[in-house]
Amino acid sequence: MKKFLVYFLLVLGLSSCNKDIEPLFNMPLEVDFEIPPGLSGILTHSFVIQDIKNPINGFLSTFNVDTSQIKTIQAGRGELNARFGETNYQFIDRVSILLVDSDNPEIQREIYYLDFNSDTNNDTTLPLLSALSNVNDLMKKETFDLEIKLTFRSFSPRLIENRLIFNLQAFE
Repeated sequence: MKKFLVYFLLVLGLSSCNKDIEPLFNMPLEVDFEIPPGLSGILTHSFVIQDIKNPINGFLSTFNVDTSQIKTIQAGRGELNARFGETNYQFIDRVSILLVDSDNPEIQREIYYLDFNSDTNNDTTLPLLSALSNVNDLMKKETFDLEIKLTFRSFSPRLIENRLIFNLQAFE
């Protein structure tokens, strides 16, 4: 009886293993924005980047994918980088990045976030966490907007030129 139970649990454990779902394709994107010096540590500051050209049509033709095959488009990896010089991102407490419909700003979905920046190094990169929002409907237009919301712990120390590097992944 013990052998049967061991074999049963082994078979059950092995049958529950799934392969990772591979995306149809990844769309790497980059946008630049500046954080001016002296912004308050009390308020949440929004940086809106408008009319970003949607690259999806190029990826559809490159990977020979039809729009009807795509069920979900979600955020992949994302990070905030300082473009020039050493930047300490310790003054940033929270990050929220929203993909916004360029025709109707009321339609927006969070694609990246960071609820508590625990970065104690002097890194020039701030890794972001991917949200689970499906932005497939927002990626059917020619352009989209991004809204980057930052909450600081203290005043922004100087003019910081940033690059948001991220990718969106299309799934069946």
